[in-house]
Amino acid sequence: MPLKPNSTTPDGEEAKQLWRQHFPIDTEADSVRSRREFIGGAAVTGSAITCGQLALNQVSPSHSTADAIQELEPLVLEKNFQELAIGESFLFHYPNEKSPCILLKLTDTELVAFQQKCTHLACPVVPEVEKNEFHCPCHHGSFELDTGEPKSGPPRSPLRKVSVRKLADGTMEAIAIHV
Repeated sequence: MPLKPNSTTPDGEEAKQLWRQHFPIDTEADSVRSRREFIGGAAVTGSAITCGQLALNQVSPSHSTADAIQELEPLVLEKNFQELAIGESFLFHYPNEKSPCILLKLTDTELVAFQQKCTHLACPVVPEVEKNEFHCPCHHGSFELDTGEPKSGPPRSPLRKVSVRKLADGTMEAIAIHV
């Protein structure tokens, strides 16, 4: 039953404002809250926040200590191992065009390859050989050059490693991703 313009609201005030007609409140009943109701509400809210925080802090299975390898269709890379100078990097996409990767020749015999997306917010990482790291320019994160482990900044998870097989003739093939 709508209130008349000059009627009295449950809290004793005249209902002159339109919003008071549509949303009457009873301030006497509203101000009476028991301690038990307050503590119960606070406990429910605190529990919800705690559960949410625990869910956010869970370590995902893809970053566990046991390294699972996802073998995929081999991709022959365009560059030959002998063509690369020590410290030189090479960009490629594996396993598809939406997955940028970076290969880096560390020594005359060693190379490393990782997915190029930073594990913080997926910005592309760039090698800084003189600092022995991959650097993320978006939020100044850094990763170890040889392992992909986070060194500093917001990233908490390592770069995803890409297995590259080097053949006798110097041809290189991407064959798997470590998940």
